Amino acid sequence: MKQFIFYILFVFIISMSLLGQNNSKNILVDNLGNIYIIHKDKLSKFDGDGKLIADFSYKNSGEISSVDVTDPLKIVVFYKGFGQLIFLDNTLSITNGPVSLFEKDIINPVLVCTSSDKGLWIYDKQNFTIFKFDDDFKLILHITDVPMVIESDFEPVFMMSINSYLFLTDPKGGVFVFDQYGSLYKKLHYKDIPYFDIVDNALVYNDKGVIKKIDLITNAELIMNLSEKVFISQTFDKNYAFLLNADGISFSKIKLYFSKE
Repeated sequence: MKQFIFYILFVFIISMSLLGQNNSKNILVDNLGNIYIIHKDKLSKFDGDGKLIADFSYKNSGEISSVDVTDPLKIVVFYKGFGQLIFLDNTLSITNGPVSLFEKDIINPVLVCTSSDKGLWIYDKQNFTIFKFDDDFKLILHITDVPMVIESDFEPVFMMSINSYLFLTDPKGGVFVFDQYGSLYKKLHYKDIPYFDIVDNALVYNDKGVIKKIDLITNAELIMNLSEKVFISQTFDKNYAFLLNADGISFSKIKLYFSKE
């Protein structure tokens, strides 16, 4: 029988009025500890204590598909339905956009993230192609026919870049890692992961109420059991897990304590 070390979790719930909204789609945290909640066409920013800092909404582009807060001074908001990007500053004011990806000859953009060198990675599902653009939106490289490159079917649902590497997760195929030059670096055989974070060179994700932290060098695995089993979304930083609760109007900020299985 596996033995688990249980910890008393310091959990505090921060209740936030989101104008009656109860179907928030996602929760994010930047490297300054600010927290972001996405709901339909609205992005809300809170400080670490749950105080509302700013709201953003651009109804002309429909619902927000994803937000990248890697650079809190250059937040990337993606609208998949319209193939558009909008760039925001730290006050959630528009600095650029809407930018049409269709005009960049990207037929069906489904995933967007910031690159480590302040550019963008974009995945075009229509052509199975990954594009990389620089800060001025000039094309740097493209990876064509990704299924052939990885020798596998490819249906990625999440993408992020850190330390010059691009990570894409396909729940059926695993996590695929490309280097900054567009070459396949490695495949991580961890499936059924729709979302993850990279923290201290480790892959961190939620597996049915158990947070797992897998060292990307040694493959050593640590775990932490969550007392909260029902939540809409989650994100992680070095010290905390941020869980958007099922009511959609509050989140839990939980100190991370990992142990071996």
